[in-house]
Amino acid sequence: MKRISLFLLAAFFVLTTFAQEGYKIQIKISGSQDASLLLASYYGNKIRLVDTAFNKTPGNFVFEGKKALPGGVYMAVSPKKVKLFEFLINKNQHFTLQTDTANISMHLKALGSAENTVFFDYLQHSDKIYKKILALRKELKKTKKDSPAYKQLQENIAALRKENIAKRSELIQSHPGTFVAKLFEAMEE
Repeated sequence: MKRISLFLLAAFFVLTTFAQEGYKIQIKISGSQDASLLLASYYGNKIRLVDTAFNKTPGNFVFEGKKALPGGVYMAVSPKKVKLFEFLINKNQHFTLQTDTANISMHLKALGSAENTVFFDYLQHSDKIYKKILALRKELKKTKKDSPAYKQLQENIAALRKENIAKRSELIQSHPGTFVAKLFEAMEE
């Protein structure tokens, strides 16, 4: 009987220790001088403020609440109301996001959130593709429309777009049933 009581007590301790309720999202932005950071989400075609975090030490912000947030696409917003980056909130609402002010989107990392890791990987890939397309479009404007070079530039742009779509499709296939996969599927429609 004593063994069963000890087992039940240990099981209760383990379950209550690891049961995470509410949300706790830590955001670390190296080089940030902001005293606060806003958490916002999309609500239809509008953006709504969800929470505010004040830095405990420079660049360290913690959004925390006892009630879980609805799943969706959220964003970290500066006090000047500039969107810094987007991220996902789903079932797991206890994770850390890290970046720096040198290049917020390209240095963004998620710790403890596999879906955000996938999401950031895609966003960073997409950002590289977008920059290449912009450079090609700039070149396209300087090129004669009836020249072979113009046609080649158009083909290169189309190939980059296809590459981006292929990356998104690959992520959908490799992460079936996840929120991030559903989000990417919606992007394809």
